[in-house]
Amino acid sequence: MMIEARELPKKDFAKVLGVSPQMVARKLRSDTTWSINDMQAAAAFLNVDMATLLQPNLTVPQIYGLGDNNDDGTGGSDLPPVDMGPRYLVQPFSPDLVGNSLISG
Repeated sequence: MMIEARELPKKDFAKVLGVSPQMVARKLRSDTTWSINDMQAAAAFLNVDMATLLQPNLTVPQIYGLGDNNDDGTGGSDLPPVDMGPRYLVQPFSPDLVGNSLISG
């Protein structure tokens, strides 16, 4: 799934695993088993940890290798939660603050 979604050439993946492209196709279809070494090479090729490869339900950020691999519901550490309001680098202007702060009118 990750290889197709990221549009990575299977021949490059085959080189990393040290097998033929036909064997990669068989592995991806689950027609043959994966060794620990295969999984380590696949994780390195995809830039994810092995635990991510073993998850049956990946999030979109995990498929594309965005953010961290912990599914905390935020879609990755680099993305804000969906229900989060806008984030500001400075506090938005409020007329209520004019008399109570350094802001002068």
